[in-house]
Amino acid sequence: MSRHFETAPGLNEARDPATQDFVFNQTMLRIKDPAVTLDFYTRVMGMTLVKKLDFPEMTFTLYFLAAIHPDDLKQWSDDNDERLVQTFGRPAMLELTHNWGVIPPKNDRGDKWNFVIFKRQEIPHAQITFH
Repeated sequence: MSRHFETAPGLNEARDPATQDFVFNQTMLRIKDPAVTLDFYTRVMGMTLVKKLDFPEMTFTLYFLAAIHPDDLKQWSDDNDERLVQTFGRPAMLELTHNWGVIPPKNDRGDKWNFVIFKRQEIPHAQITFH
């Protein structure tokens, strides 16, 4: 029996034992305006900023967000070092990267797509206004 649910060229049944316990941790999006972007992901999508890392010598900031149920917030540490470990140990993080003073090129050709998908239980009844 295959470990894959679909077929496609390049799939391999073998799996490196060194990576079998790896957890997919995050996806990264470059952002132009942290205030606007963070407002959207925290207010509209309900995500929580769990860690912010500034790199002044390299002029960029990383923002790590997670979709955390309010009841689960108490599981996150107030200690910065422990929360850093939690951040990189949790699956499905959204990393927003802001390069200071750099404006990303316009997407005039339509070939630079990024997306983030949220699952909602009641799809037929879902209506979210993005503004």
